[in-house]
Amino acid sequence: MNNDSCDREWGLAPATSSRMQAYASRTVDFLNVIEKAVSRLAADRAVVLALAKDAESVLSDLKENPPKEIIDDEGRICHLLEQAAASARRQYEGLIPLRNSAKADFDLRPEDGVVDGFNELIDGFATFHNVIEDLRDTIETMDAMKSPVLEGSFTSVEDLLAAIQAH
Repeated sequence: MNNDSCDREWGLAPATSSRMQAYASRTVDFLNVIEKAVSRLAADRAVVLALAKDAESVLSDLKENPPKEIIDDEGRICHLLEQAAASARRQYEGLIPLRNSAKADFDLRPEDGVVDGFNELIDGFATFHNVIEDLRDTIETMDAMKSPVLEGSFTSVEDLLAAIQAH
């Protein structure tokens, strides 16, 4: 029995070279998409980790050489750091469903690296978020320690506010 008769017996259309080429082409295209996705995830992770490393460097410098003056007297820097941390958190949370979708995709295999790429990028955003929060907390703490201390006790909020404004 030849392959064509086996195919007919099982109700399969005979395999033609054009169908096989189309399948192979589709498979190569799919593998290219996987490779591009993994590369982009890795590139994004590298950027996020570079930002985290820069923030860590600033944090380390602050701790090693604390400035004598208040760093952020108007709160602008800490506000921007809060926004950066919130953005990192949104990215982190947005990547989780994408990673879970990749996990559930029957066409993807663990060795493709897509899920691992998402995991690494998610970890990168967690690292960035934590460093930014540490930096913000350090600045706020250092500034609080340099803030003037008001002597005495106050019997009303108005008296306290007047003392603060006078300082």
